[in-house]
Amino acid sequence: MSRLNGGDSASLPPTGDVVASGNATNARAQSPASPDPEKADTSPAHIMNLRVLIMLVLVSMGGFIFGYDTGQISGFLEMPDFLRRFSDSSNPKTGGPGVSNVRSGLIVAL
Repeated sequence: MSRLNGGDSASLPPTGDVVASGNATNARAQSPASPDPEKADTSPAHIMNLRVLIMLVLVSMGGFIFGYDTGQISGFLEMPDFLRRFSDSSNPKTGGPGVSNVRSGLIVAL
């Protein structure tokens, strides 16, 4: 680049600087749009806003509903009336009606 400008490399500004009308100035000192990473506000009050709180509530409700649903289905699979109506095998421990692992997995998945 020094050949194109006709000068030596000492006249070139350092990397990250802006040349305006022949003077080298620091771009970070003039630009208010580029915040200093050392002075960034990372306090919990700055990170938590209404959008984040709404998202947290929705995610926690989804986890609660998933856990509740799984618990209810496991309870249904043990009810005598459900086993009497929908069993496809016999329980080797009790000798009564039972649900196979495949059918149990399909019921929980559905």
